Amino acid sequence: MNKWSPERAEAIRQFIDEYFMENRKSPTVRDIAAGMGISKTSVQRYLTDMKEHGEIEYDDQGNPVYKEN
Repeated sequence: MNKWSPERAEAIRQFIDEYFMENRKSPTVRDIAAGMGISKTSVQRYLTDMKEHGEIEYDDQGNPVYKEN
């Protein structure tokens, strides 16, 4: 990841939410990377940052879930 982008973080949050609404399950890091056209490493870095800031949680399988405030 070259530089943290608030736009990309928001796009990841939206992807997680939309994926869940369509599939009734949380996306994997691989799902997010493929759906957004970015590397799994970049996705994981964003998810780690978002978790640290309380923006996402993880389900029982370790997949990200958007945390509603």
